[in-house]
Amino acid sequence: DSGFGVDTNKVIIIDRKGKVEKLPLLSKREVADRILDRVVGLVGRG
Repeated sequence: DSGFGVDTNKVIIIDRKGKVEKLPLLSKREVADRILDRVVGLVGRG
């Protein structure tokens, strides 16, 4: 299960170039970690 009321989510990340990455069913914490890793990578390139 994913969404509200459960501890897991499925997420699709779309970057500014249109590249799509579908993440598997993950804990919400793991989703947040993956998103933050991407943000840190983008800021580091900045």
